[in-house]
Amino acid sequence: MLKPFPTRPTVLEPGFTLLEILVSLVVLAIGCLAVISMQTSTMEGGARAYNLTVASFLAESEIERLSTLSRGVAMAVSPDPTNPATAYLTRDGSACDNSTASCYKRTTTIVNGAPTSQNLWVSVRIDSLERKPGKTPAERSPEQSLVYDTLIFFLDF
Repeated sequence: MLKPFPTRPTVLEPGFTLLEILVSLVVLAIGCLAVISMQTSTMEGGARAYNLTVASFLAESEIERLSTLSRGVAMAVSPDPTNPATAYLTRDGSACDNSTASCYKRTTTIVNGAPTSQNLWVSVRIDSLERKPGKTPAERSPEQSLVYDTLIFFLDF
């Protein structure tokens, strides 16, 4: 008669199998990629928010400057609505040149007599320009835009 093949007693050994370790590494890698992606989009959102804050400051500064002038002097800033006044600025309002990384384009349009002759309709558009040092500000393309429209009432007319 044949004797059965002797089997070893099954003893559970502590530890992890290779498959368990590989699965856990894949899960960890997916989690790390998600955190990196979230961090990148957070940084981009912060940069957009910063650009909008600077653009808002530059637009409000221009509107404040125009409101302190007399009506005739304010009209001279942009006498033709089809040809608005344009300036290239840095975040502190100084002139932008080829070596400046962050530049903003300010376009001021003034429309006379809306709705009365004592008022001026002022539109200030700020474009955040791409960061390309070495290019002139006029050669840079806009990344983000902000437009402020307001009505300024003048007492002198």
